[in-house]
Amino acid sequence: MFVLQALRDEAHRFAVSFHRGQRRRLTLRSALSDIPGIGPGRQRQLLRHFGSIKRVRAASVDDLAAVPGISRSVAEAVFAHWAKQPLGAGVVGPQPTPEQAAAAEPHAEEQAIEAAFGTGGPAE
Repeated sequence: MFVLQALRDEAHRFAVSFHRGQRRRLTLRSALSDIPGIGPGRQRQLLRHFGSIKRVRAASVDDLAAVPGISRSVAEAVFAHWAKQPLGAGVVGPQPTPEQAAAAEPHAEEQAIEAAFGTGGPAE
């Protein structure tokens, strides 16, 4: 019995550590990694030069090309990538507290229940 418990515990430990590694890798991804031609080295150079993604985004093509290791074509690709996306894209605003949400729409919970389970009588 003890051997089976140890085997189960080891399998769970392995699976949990694997998934933690996957989540860590995905959450530490930079917004710069979506740009073609920008690898980890160029991401590091841009962030060291400008200090933040916001400053990289606000930079002109000439400013981007002035970074050591960034060619004019790569600077244009970075600039074009940011030009396609609005400044507030992906930014989530402040969420209302449950009390504020309830005050704004007092019957939201009832409406959600009705939508999920239907409002009619017994099933046909």
